[in-house]
Amino acid sequence: MLLRSRHTIPLAWVDLFLITVAYSLGYYLRFKEWQNLVNMDFLAFGGLLWLLWISCALVVGLYSIAPSSDPFRRLWLWFRCFALFAVATYAFNGLIKVYYSRILITLMLAVTANLHVLWHWLFPYILRRLRTQRHSGAKAVLIGNDLPGEFAVIQRKSIVTLPEILGYFGTPQSTTFARLGSVDDCLEQLPSLFRTETISDLYCSASLFKGHDFQNLSRMAAEHFVNLHLVPDQQEIPLGRIEIDYLGHIPVWSLRPFPLETKNAQTLKRLMDVLISFMVVVGILTWLIPLMALWIRLDSRGPVFFVQRRSGKDNRPFRCYKFRTMRVNAEADLVQASANDARITRIGTFLRNSSLDELPQFFNVLRGDMSVVGPRPHMLSHTESYSQVIERFMARHRVKPGITGLSQALGYRGETRAKQDMKNRVRIDLLYIQNWSPLLDLKIIGMTAISLLRSLRGAAMEPIDGPGGADKGPRILQG
Repeated sequence: MLLRSRHTIPLAWVDLFLITVAYSLGYYLRFKEWQNLVNMDFLAFGGLLWLLWISCALVVGLYSIAPSSDPFRRLWLWFRCFALFAVATYAFNGLIKVYYSRILITLMLAVTANLHVLWHWLFPYILRRLRTQRHSGAKAVLIGNDLPGEFAVIQRKSIVTLPEILGYFGTPQSTTFARLGSVDDCLEQLPSLFRTETISDLYCSASLFKGHDFQNLSRMAAEHFVNLHLVPDQQEIPLGRIEIDYLGHIPVWSLRPFPLETKNAQTLKRLMDVLISFMVVVGILTWLIPLMALWIRLDSRGPVFFVQRRSGKDNRPFRCYKFRTMRVNAEADLVQASANDARITRIGTFLRNSSLDELPQFFNVLRGDMSVVGPRPHMLSHTESYSQVIERFMARHRVKPGITGLSQALGYRGETRAKQDMKNRVRIDLLYIQNWSPLLDLKIIGMTAISLLRSLRGAAMEPIDGPGGADKGPRILQG
């Protein structure tokens, strides 16, 4: 989830101002004079630098997190943005006809780096100091069973400064905050508490009060000049990134599209899929398919390819291709392969241990049914059964399924023996969907390639002596 911060816009303006200052200082350090600093070339290149910085910041999401968040995370995002900005600046300077001094650009980048690092580390602490002054002598009250534990974590780990917590209404908690009573008693006790204590803020779980009770709470807070804050329960917040917007005078939650739901992201991912799949099909499958076809047919009767209907994007079924690893049987579309499965052939053991049986799915990628990276597709029967017992299981189908995915790269692969195994996969798949980027896809592909080489080496050392080896070796590509 992502809430737009009111501090991100001034933060961006300060970054752009510091780039202008760095450009001016770099000009002086390079040419030792100020007279010709302001000219059309200077203004044009300065405007370009602004455009490049904002573009790079949008790509890495530099301004998508609150300034009060983890400073190390903010510094890491800035480093990625600055590296992209430096490469783009040098690249543009090599393409345009008007030549700008590379020494000037290097000096500008060096000064920018120093000014930006100082600013991005200093700004959160300025916010903290201002909040400390604002909260001086103020106290807050919490209402909710989960809030004491959550606020204790904020106090311990975050640089956000909270007002002094007078206490909480809720079930007993193992925190340093004093318990003032139960949630049911708060409406009766709050008036006297407001009169005897200097309370500035009241944090309340949003799901606790509705209708008349909420009106009483809101009126009570307004009469005693107390700021009322509603904290939504995590399970009530819909899947996605959220912006707070206003429809006239009515506050509304607006779900921002996931990264892969934008046209630009879909076009970029599709281009990557086609290029990678074309190289695999031409460079590997053109000679591997005839070899595998001969080997599979000599080992057992039946087709070379195993074609199965699986759940795709928006839960639309598609025909998924694999090299056949089991003897032809009536349960192929109902029962998942398991360790020591008697249906697996001798060559099937090798193909499954090495993950080579998944390679024909690159044809699915070229057809547009799948992507190279994404949540693994499941049999239709599994989709139907898991969707009934695992929350948000169907949200995986908002994107195309993949040959490999973040779950597989992190080790959640192979047979799903327990419900918790599938829950873990779903959780990581949703994390991938919410945080997709081209760099994340490339990282997953790299992790998969390394693991695939290891599994190939391990599979080559295993004797092909029957289905007993079905569970040996990592299943890198199979979900």
